Amino acid sequence: MKTYSVQPGDTLYEIARAHNISLSALYAANPGIDPNNLAVGQKIFVPTNNAGVDPDSCPSGVFWVVAAGDTMYSISQASGVNLDDLLAANPQVDPFNLLVGQELCLPPSGPIVPPEIPPCPSGLFWVVEPGDTVYKIAQATGFTVDEILAVNPSLDPNNLQPRTNICLPQGGLLP
Repeated sequence: MKTYSVQPGDTLYEIARAHNISLSALYAANPGIDPNNLAVGQKIFVPTNNAGVDPDSCPSGVFWVVAAGDTMYSISQASGVNLDDLLAANPQVDPFNLLVGQELCLPPSGPIVPPEIPPCPSGLFWVVEPGDTVYKIAQATGFTVDEILAVNPSLDPNNLQPRTNICLPQGGLLP
């Protein structure tokens, strides 16, 4: 995790893109940040991409992005993998010092299925995190709830599941 100082004209999307991380990982590292009220000089946390995990060294090719409150145990339970296997797949990670936005390799054993990536004309996705609502996502991205629902016709706004992908429309705060 590194600290970034907001520059004139910065948006969270541009900061995420410049650091090669997802917008949702940037939000997870900065809970409560107001994307419409960034101040020049404001310090924000930027997760380091993969946090030491080499994508080629992950046999399953499936990663878990650490969210606030995650522990190795809670990740093993949520992903359905054995805790010892999770620890063995991430020898470079301090299990007692997980960083928000850090990516952990999930071992190939277990019922892990990569999240479904729905067709999305803009190519921009929001990865749902615990506590997200369509309204919160709309506020964070500059879209309206109706715009988000229009490009996600099968989305049940009352039943968002963590770690699922939501297509974002073009426009809003994003280019």
